[in-house]
Amino acid sequence: MTEDFEAAWRQALADSRAQLESAHEHTRSLQRALISNRRIGIATGILMVQHTLTDREAFDYLVQVSQQHNRKVADIAEDVIYTGHLPDPPA
Repeated sequence: MTEDFEAAWRQALADSRAQLESAHEHTRSLQRALISNRRIGIATGILMVQHTLTDREAFDYLVQVSQQHNRKVADIAEDVIYTGHLPDPPA
């Protein structure tokens, strides 16, 4: 009976560790998404001021440029934040 108990305990511990690691990864993913969302919001605000756009129009503009360049919206947003401009249209 003791061996069965130890085996069950080890399995429960391994399962708990796996669940904890999964929860940590989920937390890290949510943190990255939150940061990305904030950066996209900053870039949206810059475009709103520069081009007299609504928040929706500015976001749609970021998405459109993202698709044209085949890059993530967050990467385009970083360009806008650091340069103040959208990247030139692709050739």
